[in-house]
Amino acid sequence: MPEKQDTPTQITRKPSLRSRLLTAFSLLLGVVLVFEVIVRIFFPEDVDLKTLRLGSGVHSIAGVVESSDAPLLRFELKRGIQQEWQGVFLATDDIAPIRISTLDPPISDPVIRIALLGDSTAFGRGVAYECTYGERLRASLARDFGVKVEVRNFACPGYNTEQERILFDREVLPWKPHMLLQHYDHQDPDLKPGLGEEQLLPEYGNNVLRSALYKFAKRRSRRAEIQGRIDDFEAETEAVREDDLIYYGTLWDRHLKDLDHIATKAREQQIIPIALVFCHNVSPEENAETKEHYDRIHVQLEDRLRRAGFGVIDVFPRFRAQMVQESWENLNPIQLGPHDPLPNRIGHRLLAEILLEHIKADPTAVALLKGKAGDNASARESDTPAGDMYREAVNLAESGEMEKAVEQFRSLIERKPKAIMPRARLLELLLISNDLQGAGAQFAAMTNINANIGLPYRTMGSFSLKQGKLPSAITFLRLAIDRDTNHYSRIGSQIALAEVLQMTGQTEEAIAVLTQ
Repeated sequence: MPEKQDTPTQITRKPSLRSRLLTAFSLLLGVVLVFEVIVRIFFPEDVDLKTLRLGSGVHSIAGVVESSDAPLLRFELKRGIQQEWQGVFLATDDIAPIRISTLDPPISDPVIRIALLGDSTAFGRGVAYECTYGERLRASLARDFGVKVEVRNFACPGYNTEQERILFDREVLPWKPHMLLQHYDHQDPDLKPGLGEEQLLPEYGNNVLRSALYKFAKRRSRRAEIQGRIDDFEAETEAVREDDLIYYGTLWDRHLKDLDHIATKAREQQIIPIALVFCHNVSPEENAETKEHYDRIHVQLEDRLRRAGFGVIDVFPRFRAQMVQESWENLNPIQLGPHDPLPNRIGHRLLAEILLEHIKADPTAVALLKGKAGDNASARESDTPAGDMYREAVNLAESGEMEKAVEQFRSLIERKPKAIMPRARLLELLLISNDLQGAGAQFAAMTNINANIGLPYRTMGSFSLKQGKLPSAITFLRLAIDRDTNHYSRIGSQIALAEVLQMTGQTEEAIAVLTQ
């Protein structure tokens, strides 16, 4: 019997390195895709651009600021923008971080240069540039002293004293102004809002791959860094507060040093520094409690500002006197809204009047203005600036002279047919006057000038809502959302539409509008 031979064992080939790498890459890619899906489904508030923009709120500054190359400045006003923001058409300079007029070119060869530093109030959030207190003051000084005046609005929404000090050194001093208006808000000592959260804009983390996972990781990492910075900051600083306003501690001392720096540098450069101390928490009645609050929050600050070298204007007494004279229970008549304490057009007009009174009572400022009056023979323009015409029309409307206001706006539109704000205000007046034919003409003109803004549709929607015509309001607000290509102005229309839908019982539809 032949001897049985062993069968050779089958040799198993090992996968090549290339094959193993492809397998590992496939597994890794699969894991990444799984997490990509998880992030998109369960964490839209961290990555979805629409959700983030809506979550930033109607008062978000994200649409008008950008990250700064100066580490401590952190963010600054975007250059070269022309867009609707907070219900007005807004423009900024191409080079300097300043807000500019949408109606008139920059002042040529100004004899008096005035710089305005501050936050949202000085910037004029929700108010047309021509009606902000800086521009009103400029027009009044030019008129009363017969001299060309330029007021550069360096204010930036969200700034605190530290950021204003950096901007003063970086942008204001090189411009060599004759006068500095330092707008002071009692929240200015609080540096925590400026520690970096505002840099986490909705677009932060966007990438060419459109990866939600990458954006999620980048934003979470950035937020952890910011929180760590805030924790370290709070551990190293002390702040004693009343009504959430700081009046003692290391934060208070730190911001006073910044103000000292601004005043000292200004005086060294022969700049007249004036501090406007703004306050929106004013009671018409004086009692022991309000007096104690005023002494603690206002008196010690004003004393320090004067010792630093500022001329000081406190609006608190003037606001209180106005409240008593007009029998106001609060400052709502001069504010943007019941829940928005920033000044409206009337509030800015009052602030300009207060500033003008102070400057006219300051011998140094008066000597400067009178001394420069002869330096420019053409100080008074042959043609009335468009901005002056706009302010006059607004003043006429506010005083109830509707026909004259309409006529003034029409004259302005003849000069500036492409300007949006005069037509927007005229549209409002014509609707109030029940001139529907005229309103329709202005509405059509606005949409022809710029088809990508929601302002004319939102104006019609707001008027319909006031008239109780909810279906019409819903239609116009939907059109405002559809037409508006500016994400941050569209948010206002979305919120307004959601409120109207809620009023009509369409809760699910209201939620859908807010999350679309």
